[in-house]
Amino acid sequence: MLSSALLGACSGAEADGDPEYGDIEGYGGPQNPGGNNSGANNTPGQPSAQNAAPGTGSNGSTTTNTPPSTTNNPPNTIPPNTPPNSEGNPTTPPLNTGTNTGTNAGTNNGTNNGGAMAPGAGGAGSGLPPDPGTGSNPTPPVVTPVPPVVTPTPPVVTPAGPDIPCPTGATFCSGFESDTLPAGADDQSQPPVPLEFDTTVKRTGNRSLKVVSAGGFNIRQVIAPIPGQAFWVRLFIQTSDIFGDNNHDSLFVASTASPSQDNNAESGPEFSEQGNQIVLNADDQLFSAVGAGFPQGTGPQLSANTWHCEEAFYDGGTGNVQIFSDGEEIINAPGYARRSYQTFRFGYIGFNTVRTVWFDDVVVASNRVGCN
Repeated sequence: MLSSALLGACSGAEADGDPEYGDIEGYGGPQNPGGNNSGANNTPGQPSAQNAAPGTGSNGSTTTNTPPSTTNNPPNTIPPNTPPNSEGNPTTPPLNTGTNTGTNAGTNNGTNNGGAMAPGAGGAGSGLPPDPGTGSNPTPPVVTPVPPVVTPTPPVVTPAGPDIPCPTGATFCSGFESDTLPAGADDQSQPPVPLEFDTTVKRTGNRSLKVVSAGGFNIRQVIAPIPGQAFWVRLFIQTSDIFGDNNHDSLFVASTASPSQDNNAESGPEFSEQGNQIVLNADDQLFSAVGAGFPQGTGPQLSANTWHCEEAFYDGGTGNVQIFSDGEEIINAPGYARRSYQTFRFGYIGFNTVRTVWFDDVVVASNRVGCN
């Protein structure tokens, strides 16, 4: 016979310790796992631990309920309310032994089948697609294409071939029919100016070399190689006014300067004017038609606007220098200028007189060429 105390203790509860089906507050039936746990490995009909544990996914927006997933969770096949057993207690549903690997994409704060759904407690993501304006999707860097560096190729300048009869042993022959000088030749000027050619004043061919002095000290020279220490030159020259005044100016020189050196490095006998006649001037040591020293009286000159054939012979070893004008010797200076010559230069070395000079049919050779 049961005691009244025992009966009182069992009031509102079954003697087996199971609560009455309706005695649990808020229990409206077995919890539906719903769409917040979207793991692909949940066993159908087996909710995980009463769905009371928070999901492992990202926290969704707190203002919008994310609808349950219909993709990865199979539908719950357990009836929402299992009929009570013979003692009036609900049948305990089998435990979910599957692994929940899904993500809770949002917060479900509604009720499913009468039960309270615990909020998700996943990561910090919003559960929504990234906002392009927030930088979540990085903007690719702007790449400005760098154009390739193109190094211009300098034009190939082919030295001019002889355009006049060129004797054996000649190191320079030109009638200046080409814009380029013969091989081995170069030009220098102070101040720098390009070579100039004239088609209106020429002795033969179509044009000549034109040299215009700039006033004051100025140099316009073509530099030609020489065949040795003893050599001849032949030049046809025309000047805009008489060459042979009282000022020091020069038309050509046998030079000690190398092809790469300028006039400041040279020494040699210049074909010059001073004392109102043609003279040789080697470092201000003068030699005229009558001999060494400053000329007295009158002497040879070059008349203006006429082509004159000028020839010279140089021997650096002996110092001998001879000058011929239109086939006649005008200066003979034995032993005058012993030098080690390296180049022959022609053009204009101007110290005083401003004039224009033309050159045509110039030859530098081992032997005398003549004026024909």
